[in-house]
Amino acid sequence: MPRSKRPLTEIDFNASSTSKRRKTNPSLSEKPNEKDSSRSRNRAVAEDIHITGTEERKESFEYKTKDNSKLRRFLSERSLSTSGTRDDLIARLSESSVNYEALSSEQLSAMLKQRHISNYATGSKATKIERLRLNDELRRDTGTSEDSILYGTFSVLQDIVRDQEKLIPLGDYSSKKATALSTILTSRRLTCSGSRVAKIARLQKDDRNKREKLKREYDTTKRKLEEATGRVGSECNRKDEDEHRAADYRIEKVAKDSRPGVPICDYEWQDSRWASRTERELLEICTRRDFPGVGPKAAMIKWLDTGSVDYEDLYAFSLERICTNRGLPAKSGEKKADLVRTLKEADEAEAVANRARYRWQDSVWASKTDSELAKICSKKGMPGSGPKASKVKWLDTGILEYEDEDLVSLKMKCMERGIHLTSKSKRLDIAARLREADKEKEESEIK
Repeated sequence: MPRSKRPLTEIDFNASSTSKRRKTNPSLSEKPNEKDSSRSRNRAVAEDIHITGTEERKESFEYKTKDNSKLRRFLSERSLSTSGTRDDLIARLSESSVNYEALSSEQLSAMLKQRHISNYATGSKATKIERLRLNDELRRDTGTSEDSILYGTFSVLQDIVRDQEKLIPLGDYSSKKATALSTILTSRRLTCSGSRVAKIARLQKDDRNKREKLKREYDTTKRKLEEATGRVGSECNRKDEDEHRAADYRIEKVAKDSRPGVPICDYEWQDSRWASRTERELLEICTRRDFPGVGPKAAMIKWLDTGSVDYEDLYAFSLERICTNRGLPAKSGEKKADLVRTLKEADEAEAVANRARYRWQDSVWASKTDSELAKICSKKGMPGSGPKASKVKWLDTGILEYEDEDLVSLKMKCMERGIHLTSKSKRLDIAARLREADKEKEESEIK
């Protein structure tokens, strides 16, 4: 057969030249099953080889040294089941593998975010892989707040128990006078009655009780931590975490410093009459004139010159603040592009709502006062309450949207339907919840 069509075979480079020739000689007959196994081995090797010819790095872990939360984190990232005993988790992980090199930069960012690593989107793909591998060395899962609290409490109690001779000393009260003993008893909210010997015995008993209470609290926290982590108490400590945190910060800082400087706002401000002002002076002027955010000098001059500024011209933290003030979902450290998209979508939705808003000023009811309209609507059975525009709209059209009602009316409807709300629920969010409830009710009636 032609040379390009010959089947690939594995070559043992430690074998003799005769052996090599025998393996690559196509005239020699081989058993069919040996050919098939050779081809399958070659395919397996090819799958693990980059285009450059180097083998992919499979991540290696010491699973037995990890907490249960860390094991579940690894399983979750590999889309495997997180149920079962500790031995089940380790066995499941040992049978699987992960290759960070094969993941996209967005997937790596999502993994860093789930592990609560700050500025998870910062840096190149190589930087994210380096930060993930550094986090892999930790025994516990940094993305589980319950374990973090237990570790913190246990660490503090460990220090107190170790230094309890200094922190909670068994005091020598024999040299103190009766008045001094009474003062100490009062400060500890203990009884001051009795002889001097009784007071000393009461104080010494209180010292012992404090130590015993601390020991009980220490043992309870230790037991909870052992149950949560799956490891014995002698190993339940957070050593090396500070070093890992410092190393992660250095990696993050290098990634930030290596980013090329890109201007946030490309407005040509050099010829503006505001160009001679300092950034501090411009900020004071813009603040007095209700500048809608915080941005660089170019953005402030652009707004002063044109009266408009794009979301892309502002700083990310300023966009977060705008989202919070408008009741829009925004998380700390979120990407600027996501914040811009959220704000633009909200602007578009508001524009649509404004176009569809009812023009009540032209109605025959427009001359009535709000109280008069409330009485009329009440007599006619208006199913809710709202501002004057909503009342006039209902009297004219018989239509009352949830968005037209006030907050009190919407909350009353939620209470009647058993819809749970939080104290931070916004009016439009409640209206959306009620619409979803109506839709679910209609679907159930159809079924």
